Amino acid sequence: RLARVALLTYYSREILQNRYIANFTIPIALKRDFYAFLDQLVKEKIILEYKIEAVEWIRNIALRSEYYDFNESRWDIDWEKVGRLKEPPPAPVPAEPLRNPDVDLIDILLIKELELQAWRSIAEIGRKLGINDRTIRWHYDKHVASLINSFFVHRLGLGAKGLTKLVGLIHEFHDLSKTQLDHIRLLFNNFPFTWNEGGRDNGYYRVVSTVPNEHFVEALQFLNKHLAHHVAKWQTYTLDLSFSCSYTIPYENFKDKSGWFFNPEEAMESVLEVMKVKKIRRS
Repeated sequence: RLARVALLTYYSREILQNRYIANFTIPIALKRDFYAFLDQLVKEKIILEYKIEAVEWIRNIALRSEYYDFNESRWDIDWEKVGRLKEPPPAPVPAEPLRNPDVDLIDILLIKELELQAWRSIAEIGRKLGINDRTIRWHYDKHVASLINSFFVHRLGLGAKGLTKLVGLIHEFHDLSKTQLDHIRLLFNNFPFTWNEGGRDNGYYRVVSTVPNEHFVEALQFLNKHLAHHVAKWQTYTLDLSFSCSYTIPYENFKDKSGWFFNPEEAMESVLEVMKVKKIRRS
């Protein structure tokens, strides 16, 4: 329900804590309303508490295919070699979101469809949306193409059972110096299982990894050993990826004439409706 009414784009449950990690995509003009909504969730005792970490830049990291044996369908990692790699990652590029981006509902729906399945042609997407080929191509060329700065590939057909063979990790750092950030980004950009990274210009850095079970202990040993050379403390969240879900761009919170919208009162009513139904079913 949060994905439908409150701009949720991803969630996952922690394994060792009764806690969730969630990503929300909040238009900059709606931050105050969204924070008020979270406060109301606490007041209604739907959640106990929350912590917000804003991310000013985010970057998907390419698969390190040199660590994978495609003939044997398994990871083949020389951790000593990984620790010696010095390939520097691209510098982060913080970008202040536009308060009124030049997009309309067709653009938003096109982005949504590309997130669902990017391999389809633009004409095929246009047919699904009921938009003629010339119009949908104009929207892609004039508005959407310039908004896409990176891609990533999901492993298809993995399913919930397959996800139990992976452990999600989020490493979170605060108040890093420029030198510390450079060293830690270098480490994670050469780490075989890094999925994406993001941060703020005040020294906050967050990196997401998905680690196969059979490499979990040695992966943590590798990270702990190398991180200890640069920082004294950090926070690691361990995620149950079988209890997670991704959503597309929150297209249901966009209108053609007014753009992005969020009504905290209506969102709360919608959430309370779901909670009420669950309580009735349990009783």
